[in-house]
Amino acid sequence: MRQVEIAGGGIAGFVAAISFARTGWKVRVHEKSDRLRTAGNGFVVWANGLRVLSALNITPDIDKVGNQIKTWDVRDEAHGLLKHYDIPSANGGRAAIFTRQELVDLLSATAADLGVEISLGSNVAGVTADGQMSFADGRTISADLVVCADGVFSNARRSLLGDLPIAKHRKGAIRMLLPSHPDQFSEIDRHHATEFNHPEGRRAGIIPCAGGLVYVILVSMMTDPAAHAVPIDVDYWSKTFPSLTTYFEQAGDLGHFDQYFSVSAPSWHLGRCAVIGDAAHGMTPAIGQGACSAMMSAYALGHTDFGTGTVENALARWEARIRPLLDMAQDYSRATTAGLTDPNSHNLFLSDPAIRPMYEADIPALYGQTTSPEKETC
Repeated sequence: MRQVEIAGGGIAGFVAAISFARTGWKVRVHEKSDRLRTAGNGFVVWANGLRVLSALNITPDIDKVGNQIKTWDVRDEAHGLLKHYDIPSANGGRAAIFTRQELVDLLSATAADLGVEISLGSNVAGVTADGQMSFADGRTISADLVVCADGVFSNARRSLLGDLPIAKHRKGAIRMLLPSHPDQFSEIDRHHATEFNHPEGRRAGIIPCAGGLVYVILVSMMTDPAAHAVPIDVDYWSKTFPSLTTYFEQAGDLGHFDQYFSVSAPSWHLGRCAVIGDAAHGMTPAIGQGACSAMMSAYALGHTDFGTGTVENALARWEARIRPLLDMAQDYSRATTAGLTDPNSHNLFLSDPAIRPMYEADIPALYGQTTSPEKETC
């Protein structure tokens, strides 16, 4: 049985682990933390990502932790409606919001049920092209395949490909999960997302999650330091978006501010090593495709045919097949963050024909597993 060692216990790492386990590999995931914990925020998974989750055969559990988003409004700072979107007609698919922790917990539990070994407190220091993985405590192991899935600031990728430029972008965001009140959202509103835009570059997103939570994201320019403060400056944000004062007052000391970063590895593979997820193609959250693209590259890698030719040749086929689509999404995300799209159009990225191939992508179908619309998650 072939052995794969995966650095990183996040979404990409566990989607890859499940995929490899189901295709007959012995799998071990290394996570440097002593438990599988993530930043306390939510994220939207669009149709392309939902198809991957459905193909992992965990649909009933996914439906419990995800909340389908059916409509999306774009409003101005005074709550005036600028655009209304019906998501299925806008981009041809579904969307759902998850809390990152619940999705990682579900994926890790699924992986464990499949016999994947999860090694916590296992700090990967580096990898080599011949399939060696070294650790901060001095250990070294070898495998038929090594996968780097340890994020934008990946130690594993750095040791394999060298120091790559990490792009710092002009925006950042505070993200938080707040408890919602039982009467805060009607049944219709529970499946409705709203974003608010201010002409000075500040933006707020309000998206109800499953489990009585609401995801709040506050986006601002890096030249707007008052908007970066945590605990948030309630007066500052309330003056920006008066209709959202209740959320700002509820925030307390929750949330964390992060500048937007991105990285694009010149190659996603070298020798018997592969790089996936944010470590390979980390992008800004401007079009909501970071998690989806991570799932896509991870699923495709785990379902690549390694039985024909060398591992190196199989990895080259994998990258050639999946990379052009993800490069396009990363370029579009970068352009959106940089303000190269029309800031006054109020058009959501999901309705732009230029990016629609990403949302319509069916990666499982490329590898012989078709997910019909009625079987998609959420």
